[in-house]
Amino acid sequence: MTTHEVSEKYQISLTKLRKFECAGLFSSVLKNGEEYVYSADDINRLSEILTLYKIGMKISSIKKYLDLKYQNKGDIEELKQMLNIERLKNLNQCHKRQENISTIDFLIYELEK
Repeated sequence: MTTHEVSEKYQISLTKLRKFECAGLFSSVLKNGEEYVYSADDINRLSEILTLYKIGMKISSIKKYLDLKYQNKGDIEELKQMLNIERLKNLNQCHKRQENISTIDFLIYELEK
């Protein structure tokens, strides 16, 4: 599949896909002229990349995670630590949003007095 086909099929912008390509997140994507060509393995890797990106992991951390997972074959504790860091970041964001909701509720309460 070409970059345009992947973009269309998986509803990912060309800009984001190219950003992933330039960051070296794909190990086997071949360049055919001006466009990259994705194998089935690349598509599977894209799914993992998108999952990590969706949870808020930065591209540099995604690269490190994938390198550890597929090249070093086995430092599971370090991979778990990276995922736990993202988990904590998401929990902190969730708590901050809850604080914001509480503040909004208070402001509404103040208006209704």
